[in-house]
Amino acid sequence: MAVSVWPLKLIAAWFGWILLLLLFVPVVLITAVLIISVVSMPAMAAHVGARDYPGLLHRKGGTFAGSLWNASLRSCCLRCSLRSACRYG
Repeated sequence: MAVSVWPLKLIAAWFGWILLLLLFVPVVLITAVLIISVVSMPAMAAHVGARDYPGLLHRKGGTFAGSLWNASLRSCCLRCSLRSACRYG
């Protein structure tokens, strides 16, 4: 009697979905953090600065490109630190 192949296909399909989920969740989280750091943080910093520190001199500066640069630099630093922590931890 021949052994059925469908349980192996079912297991492979489940592993495929699990692998997709394991790859999709970090991408969503990293994208959310980048969007928050690029879009929301300058608005929050301006709001907190105006409300809690009205006496400070408000200098113009900081552009969207600078915010994007800081976000990408911080994500690279985070990735490198996590990689070294996983390697030596």
